Amino acid sequence: MSPAAQLEGLPFVPPSSRLPLTIACPIQGTHTLDPNSPDAVLLDLIASDAVQRLKGVQQHGISGVVGKLKGRIVDRYEHSVGAALLVRKLGATIEEQAAALLHDIAHTSLSHVVDGVYGYVLHEEDKDEYLATTNLPAILRAHNLDPSRVFEETNFSLLERDSPALCADRVDYAVRDSEAFGFLTAQEAREILADLVDFKGEMCFQTPELARKLSEAYMKSDEFAWSNPSHSALYIWAADTIKLALAHDQFTKADLWKLPDPQFWSQMASSPYPKVRSAAAKVRGSLLAQEVPLELDLEGGDELVFESRPRILDPGVVVVLGEGEKGRKSLSELQPCWGEKMKSYRTSKQGARRYRIVDEKVEA
Repeated sequence: MSPAAQLEGLPFVPPSSRLPLTIACPIQGTHTLDPNSPDAVLLDLIASDAVQRLKGVQQHGISGVVGKLKGRIVDRYEHSVGAALLVRKLGATIEEQAAALLHDIAHTSLSHVVDGVYGYVLHEEDKDEYLATTNLPAILRAHNLDPSRVFEETNFSLLERDSPALCADRVDYAVRDSEAFGFLTAQEAREILADLVDFKGEMCFQTPELARKLSEAYMKSDEFAWSNPSHSALYIWAADTIKLALAHDQFTKADLWKLPDPQFWSQMASSPYPKVRSAAAKVRGSLLAQEVPLELDLEGGDELVFESRPRILDPGVVVVLGEGEKGRKSLSELQPCWGEKMKSYRTSKQGARRYRIVDEKVEA
């Protein structure tokens, strides 16, 4: 949040009483927030309309809405609470716990899909615009926390770090998504999270084998969903659909912070404008992007050219340097062969590729 933007937002009236909140997570276990402790700010934030809204915002945008992903769908509320619990486990201050809880607060309907509509990362660039419509700044001030600090994730080293290092945001979605996709069991996810420590302000593993397990699951999840070309094609076509609707003034930016993902996309699919409905009909769970040579003549049909953005995770691991002194080394330093495999994976996906868009049902 920019220093000049000292947000007031909506007023907040503290409740006359608060009840304890028990959060039961299959990955992170059971945690109880105590209203008679600094946890009170977390209780007030979680009870707010702004945080509750995240239950309708899916982690994977259009992919989950149209059924491209099977199994359990993770939403941004679950992820945000998970990030807060993760820094809490590592001994973070209540300020950093609040920052973790709110780090995704400005995500819109369909999340990163709308970045392709507006041409920038909307939940980051327009965060102040959204926060001004909420009572979150007032809640933080009521608990003697500075909103300008809390809403700036880079103030908190456990919450936010540049890729491919570990941070609460990255670790929580990595573990949560990988478990939902079937690349980690719930037990493996618990073991991974239990091994994490705060080492000089950085989230690190104690056990190289568990660091490797998460790094492998992360690469599998990336291949399966995050940089999968079929999912990327869905995002591109969904963004194209929304652009058409926006050109017809079918919705405003403010609507993106009001409607759950399925409801917003339903409005695209049932649009009063034929071109919008036609574009939405192409966005289907059975869509398959098949890579073809750039020079191949496809003789018609749908095609897209784009570059994937692969993700890797190279965790830090606490090691003994000698005479009891501890230091930090990356997993790629400890396991050079795995480091080369990560590098090779990322290199293999670089550059623009051409894809023919077909239907999985037809191909089957």
